[in-house]
Amino acid sequence: ITPTGDPAWFVIAFDEAKTVFSDRRFGYYTHEDPKNASRMSEAAMHSHPMGNIDFEDMMARMRKLLAPGFTPRRLTQLQGWVQDLVDTCLDEMQADHDRNPGKPVNFHAHVGFRLPVLVIAALLGFPVEDAEEVIGLSDRMGSTVNGADALAATGELQQYMRVLVERKRGNLGPDVISDFIRAQDEDPDFFTVRSLESFAAG
Repeated sequence: ITPTGDPAWFVIAFDEAKTVFSDRRFGYYTHEDPKNASRMSEAAMHSHPMGNIDFEDMMARMRKLLAPGFTPRRLTQLQGWVQDLVDTCLDEMQADHDRNPGKPVNFHAHVGFRLPVLVIAALLGFPVEDAEEVIGLSDRMGSTVNGADALAATGELQQYMRVLVERKRGNLGPDVISDFIRAQDEDPDFFTVRSLESFAAG
């Protein structure tokens, strides 16, 4: 039984696990009835299957599209910027400690969660001034105990993405959201399974 009370199976034997991993019916996103599939938590993302086999096919296309966005060349271009982010996060953690000597500081809040979201924001192409908003929405989306708020945050992030996509259409750059827009321009059916904004939010 999952934390949400839904039934689930553990597959631990080698042969059975090999069968599951090679059968597309057991895809990470795939279920014949996704809305009624078992859930692992109340989180908005990665808590239940997101679609059927058509969605799995879409994810395969998406992985192929995203691959150039994570090449060593593009990541190297971000290296200095990421180092600055690390330094800033650590400085803020030190400042928090200095304001409250003798009390523990929250590494997760200052670095463990914050830093990856900031780096992802750079890869996706968010304006840096929007980082705090995106961090807050990401945190709410990942809530495993408040499904209603996690779902609301997902909708808010998709709306943010909708606005950002329209702003970017006239100024494409070397970022993932620009890659999404180019893919949609080249193939209007690329995002038929789920909208561009939904994938960007995910």
